[in-house]
Amino acid sequence: MTLPRRLLPLAAVLATLPSASGAQRAGCSADNAETARRYCDQIQIRVEENGSGVIIRTDYPRNETRNLSYSANLEIQMPETAPLELRNRFGHVAVHKLRAPAAINNSNGNVLFMQTAGRHRIENSFGNVEVINNDGDLTIVNGNGWVRASEITGAADITNRFGEIRASTRAP
Repeated sequence: MTLPRRLLPLAAVLATLPSASGAQRAGCSADNAETARRYCDQIQIRVEENGSGVIIRTDYPRNETRNLSYSANLEIQMPETAPLELRNRFGHVAVHKLRAPAAINNSNGNVLFMQTAGRHRIENSFGNVEVINNDGDLTIVNGNGWVRASEITGAADITNRFGEIRASTRAP
């Protein structure tokens, strides 16, 4: 029996690293379960350690058929004092309790940044940005979504195209 457009989740745990760890889940949907499973089996999460940190990259299979979609959800745990550089497309980003500089570049998804400290730059397009409780300087560049920044100490430079901005500070 074939179930069209069925979501087939896979679960795996990434190897625990000295500086980062996490889990991944991939899902695929296609005209039939066999096609979905074949493409889902080809999604690879690569973890590479180098002198400056850990690089985690998702490699998707080449899409040679119609009516196919796939995704990967990553949950990464890292030391709160390690600098973060994150690039993502077509998904949401959430960062909690980071106590180090961060540079986030996201598109086609929302960004949530909570209980953080340090100098941060967030660039996003086609999604919303929300920052709650940030100690330090903050730069947000967004387009096609709203921006909300609350309980901010330090300088805040917020730019948005085609969306609302709401910002508030708190006493240091």
